[in-house]
Amino acid sequence: MQDVVIIGSGPAGLSAAVYAKRAKMDVMVVEKEPFSGGQIVNSEQVDNYLGINGISGFDIAMKFYEKRNSQNSLPRLLHKSVFYW
Repeated sequence: MQDVVIIGSGPAGLSAAVYAKRAKMDVMVVEKEPFSGGQIVNSEQVDNYLGINGISGFDIAMKFYEKRNSQNSLPRLLHKSVFYW
């Protein structure tokens, strides 16, 4: 059983996962795409992300991925389609 299940592994989802893991919670992240990063991956240039200017969406997604992998205990990341009613 998970303490937290996060839907989506874009900037908000990965940030939530990092902070939940820091709080020693058992975290699962569910993502429908085969990669993390969310819609930002498709941006040619990101100039409005706090503290980071002039970076491609792909590069910032890779920074998110590197941060996620730098944690001692990674949240589980499931690549599944999620449906809700």
